[in-house]
Amino acid sequence: MISLTLTKPEPNNPVAIRIPRPKLSWLRGWPQKLWFHSIRPELGACGDAVRIPRSGSYTFETLFLGNHIQIGPRCILWAAHSKIVIHDQVFAGPEIVIMAGDHNVRLLGEFMIDVGEQQKGRGDDQDVVIEEDVWIGTRAIILKGVRVGRGAVIGAGAVVRRRVPPYSIVTGNPAQPHRLRGTVEEILAHETRLYSPEKRLSRQTLEAVAAFVYRPRKP
Repeated sequence: MISLTLTKPEPNNPVAIRIPRPKLSWLRGWPQKLWFHSIRPELGACGDAVRIPRSGSYTFETLFLGNHIQIGPRCILWAAHSKIVIHDQVFAGPEIVIMAGDHNVRLLGEFMIDVGEQQKGRGDDQDVVIEEDVWIGTRAIILKGVRVGRGAVIGAGAVVRRRVPPYSIVTGNPAQPHRLRGTVEEILAHETRLYSPEKRLSRQTLEAVAAFVYRPRKP
């Protein structure tokens, strides 16, 4: 019910009546919530505290989601004959693209648009795996067969074609690791705080990652 509120009389209006606007804030977010509730059973798997936008485009049955995942608007997550697996604590900016498949462009004698799914070759579809605690920047593109290691950062606009080492920051096209998010000692302390002993990355593993990321490169 909308109430009427009397205010102080004004010179040209002895009795001013203000009608407050109805509060509709409780309706905000309902279209998104109803949409997610309707598509959730179609997902390959889905954990808790997951937010994927209804403005995105998905192959629902091949999308496997962990817990505490947030994806920005207008994303594309497609895997026709493979899987996209996103582990816990992953968040991403707007308009990211994850494509776990490709066209068979090796088949000559036909127009590429006429080459059907049944004519795909080995390797045209490969799983994409995003490990836990990953940040994916705006408009990053992740292609088939990629595994993004724990704690990694994918820079905005990066095109990722190869495996991303844990805790590395990658940018560019093709994406290349530029540095780690911290020193080996700092990452070990981070792992100790967040993960149980059986899940922690070892010092040997992190030192090997650091050696790879900071290796000399040809100019």
